[in-house]
Amino acid sequence: MRGRLSVVNRPELVLGLLTLALHLWINGSYGYFRDELYYIVCGRHPALGYTDQPPLIPLIAWASDAAFHSLRGLRLVPALACAATVALTAHAARMLGGGLYARWLAGIAVLGGGALEFSGVTLSTDCLQPLAWLAIGLCVVKAQEGDDQRWWLAAGAIAGFAFLAKYTVALYLVSVAAGLLATTQRRLLATWAPWAGALIASAIAAPNLIWQAANGWPFVAHTAVLAAERNIPLSPVQFLVQEILVVGAATAPVWIAGLAALARLSQLEQSHNEV
Repeated sequence: MRGRLSVVNRPELVLGLLTLALHLWINGSYGYFRDELYYIVCGRHPALGYTDQPPLIPLIAWASDAAFHSLRGLRLVPALACAATVALTAHAARMLGGGLYARWLAGIAVLGGGALEFSGVTLSTDCLQPLAWLAIGLCVVKAQEGDDQRWWLAAGAIAGFAFLAKYTVALYLVSVAAGLLATTQRRLLATWAPWAGALIASAIAAPNLIWQAANGWPFVAHTAVLAAERNIPLSPVQFLVQEILVVGAATAPVWIAGLAALARLSQLEQSHNEV
């Protein structure tokens, strides 16, 4: 009985291992995705950058293929990252004050989320981003709550490596900075640690940025061609609807309730303080 209760009280471990087991079972059941073959070839010709991507994923693809030469081996890093994302989400719910039910619900919502789960199915430039973005956000929360400046340094290191996997983490970092500036938490930016974290991230990303600059910023040109000739333009409403469908409509009640609670957070805190 005690063992059962121990398992119930550890959703991070249970859901993380369940996610990993699911991917180790499923990920070898179908053939290579064309981009995975492309990453392997790029990794066999190592460089500080490529026309359409940073260097980290091709390096992982080459190393995984050389070590395992199997689909499950190639997709081991994405599987581990997806499992860690599920586990860290349950832990995040605990950090933010959620009880056992909230931890299980948060982890299950990510485990069942379509796009989040797909990030563990194939090796792609997206496979590390959910984990990295979540980890960066939690580092900022830890730095703010515990006043431990080292969390900013950890956030910077994670951001730097995430940048080497996909450039879109830069948009996330800008959003985090904008959120801090728009709230009373802007005081955090008056300390040395966030800037030291930014310096660490820049140092890690610097070799790739230097390569891009030396080669005339080919990624920028490549992105412009995609936007003009391949990508489908969407209105903000169409984009929002598409994102809901991609993440999975089944999880919509969870994140809609979360947004509603977040919007009322200041009112709830005020009521609590008055009581």
